[in-house]
Amino acid sequence: MLVGSDLRSVGAAAPVLVRPGPSNGILPTLGPHGAYVTSKACQECHPEEHASWHKSYHRTMTQIASTNSVLGPFDGTTIEAEGLLYRVFQENGQYWADMPDPDLLMYSVQGGMKGRLEKIPRVKRRVVMTTGSHHYQTFWVSSERHPTVLHTLPLVYLLED
Repeated sequence: MLVGSDLRSVGAAAPVLVRPGPSNGILPTLGPHGAYVTSKACQECHPEEHASWHKSYHRTMTQIASTNSVLGPFDGTTIEAEGLLYRVFQENGQYWADMPDPDLLMYSVQGGMKGRLEKIPRVKRRVVMTTGSHHYQTFWVSSERHPTVLHTLPLVYLLED
C-alpha cells in the first residue's frame, strides 16, 4: 500500500460492475426512452432538484477519463491489492492499467476460486471513466468480453493524503 497522495488499494480483489447502456466500445451512451437520459431531461420537471444537484459534487462524480478529470498520478506506479498487482500509467494521452484480466478475475471470484487469482493472465486495459468527489477518485476499465460492462480498479486516489 502506498502512502501520501498516491493511489491505494481498497482491499477488494473482486471488481465492482456497472452495466451501462449500449456502448461505443468503451463508454456508455444515451439510449431511447427508459434508458439513459441527460440531466436536461430532469431539469424541465424538477428545476429545484436540478439546481441543487448542479451545485453539488454529484454533478461531476462520474466523468470520462481525460487529462481534465483524472487526478491520480498515473506514473507507472505498481500497487498491490489483495496480493494482485496493478500498474497504472499514461500512454499517448490516455490512462491505462496493466492488471489481472478483470473478466477472468470476476469469473474466478464468482466461482469460488479465490485461491488461484495470481494465475490469472495480465492484460492492459484503458481507463475510460472516473468516479469520485472532493475526497477521493476511483477508476473504471471496460470489459473486452462484455461491451456493456465496466470494472472498477480496486484502487482509490485520496486527494488530501
